[in-house]
Amino acid sequence: MLNKPISFSLKQQGFSLIEVLISLIISSIVFLAIITLYPLLTQQINRLYQTYHLDMMARQFLLMLGKDARRSGYCFGDCVGVALKISEKEGEAEHSCIHLIYDYNLDGKWEKAKDETSDFFIYRMHQGRLQIHRSCSGLIKL
Repeated sequence: MLNKPISFSLKQQGFSLIEVLISLIISSIVFLAIITLYPLLTQQINRLYQTYHLDMMARQFLLMLGKDARRSGYCFGDCVGVALKISEKEGEAEHSCIHLIYDYNLDGKWEKAKDETSDFFIYRMHQGRLQIHRSCSGLIKL
C-alpha cells in the first residue's frame, strides 16, 4: 500500500507557450500599475503624517497655553503686578503676544529669573511662527 506505483495519464500537460506569454503580460501590467501607484501612496502618507504632526504640535501648544492661562494670577504670597497682559511686539500684528504670570516656584513673589524657573510665560506669534518665551535667555520656537 505504501509502495503503490504512480501512474501518469496521457491527458496531463503543462502550460502552452501562449498561456505563459499571456500570464506574463497580465502580471507585467499589474506590476506596472503597482509601480505607478507607489509614489502616489508614499506622497499621501507623507502629507498625512505632516498633518498629524502639525495637529499634535498645535494641540500641545494649546494645552500649554490653557494650563498657563488657568494658573495665571496665582500667588503663594503677596505678588504685585498684572497677571495677564495682551500686547504686540513692535512691527508685529496687534494682540499677537500674551503675557501670563503666576507663582511657578511658590516663593511668594513674581520674579523674572534668567533661567527656566521664571514666573513669566509669554506666548506670541512672530513672523508666522508660534513662540514661547519663558526666560530672558531666549525663545522656544514651535
